[in-house]
Amino acid sequence: MTDPFIQLEKLTKTFPGIAEPAVDSLDLDVHEGEIVMLVGPSGCGKTTTMKMINRLVEPTSGRIVIDGQDVTDANPDELRRSIGYVIQQGGLFPHMRVRDNVAAVLQLLKWPAARIAPRVDEMLDLVGLDPSEYRDRYPKQLSGGQRQRVGVARALAADPPIMLLDEPFGAVDPIVREHLQNEFLRLQQEICKTIVFVTHDLAEAVKMGDRIAIVGDHSVVAQFDAPARILAYPANDFVHDFLGENAELRALSLIEISPDMLSNFPSISVARGNVESAQVQGPASVVLEAGQPVGWLTVDAGERHFLPVKPLALGPETTLSDALGQMVRDGAPAAILVDDAGHLAGCLEFSAVPRAVARAAASSSVSRRPRTEEEVSGVDHDV
Repeated sequence: MTDPFIQLEKLTKTFPGIAEPAVDSLDLDVHEGEIVMLVGPSGCGKTTTMKMINRLVEPTSGRIVIDGQDVTDANPDELRRSIGYVIQQGGLFPHMRVRDNVAAVLQLLKWPAARIAPRVDEMLDLVGLDPSEYRDRYPKQLSGGQRQRVGVARALAADPPIMLLDEPFGAVDPIVREHLQNEFLRLQQEICKTIVFVTHDLAEAVKMGDRIAIVGDHSVVAQFDAPARILAYPANDFVHDFLGENAELRALSLIEISPDMLSNFPSISVARGNVESAQVQGPASVVLEAGQPVGWLTVDAGERHFLPVKPLALGPETTLSDALGQMVRDGAPAAILVDDAGHLAGCLEFSAVPRAVARAAASSSVSRRPRTEEEVSGVDHDV
């Protein structure tokens, strides 16, 4: 693995008049292009840690190294102009129009006016706001979600390699928050920034993060790993208690179904609408109409039962959580997966689920697709 893009070495912050440090000798590495989530109880020093990266809070001791350069004593103003920073509601200047908010850093960097105007429009378009409709509005004329998008546009305007996000979606309602999260993950696939993201919401951390740092008092890192590994293997009692009961179930939404997880069941081909003519083959068979699976034919105590099932598509949008849901919802012996043409790809048995979770946790192989609040079993799970 390449050297970390951001390195925090023994970083410590003690505020005047307070005996115990807010952050105590923190070591943390962030690799280029990844989203690292800082999550933990209120008052544990998450935001202080993040603010030390761009020197909004000056460290008492320790080092901050960015792309191999020690920036601990660098000019803080110049450092901040090279790092995008997003807070709740975007931190917009209320007396300035959207275009001027987005252009603020560009003006500080003395970009020529001829470059600023098209760049503002480009950034608004990137975050899904029509420039012709929004550039001349004031923040008070925007919804919470729109203000947050403008904040992201401003943070991206100067194309910084690093972005710091301090609970950026915490002040909007759950539906808007989920939409913003999904849009940001989509955007990250295009821009591939190195991101440190502070949240108090475990569900958000699981959904957004490539890696999660769970921090305790004084920003002591209790565990720092991929979401699947943390959920499957909590490092200690603090992490276990923080995650809550049945945390392993959240890992199901992180793991895509792959062909090697699938089993072969007997299949029966019938004419369309003629399931009753099917000949039973064993206790459970997949029924195919015109070559496409439509459900299960099972035998229980000598009685035949047809279970109609809507198959799942084998691909990056389908996870173990989807498969388990199909099995439970339909009472099926396994989940049915189809390929792009709608033909039977195989079946996922219940016994394959825990094996797949353990394997994914061991390899830290997880999906980066946007995941909903329901999928991570974290609806309104604010820690």
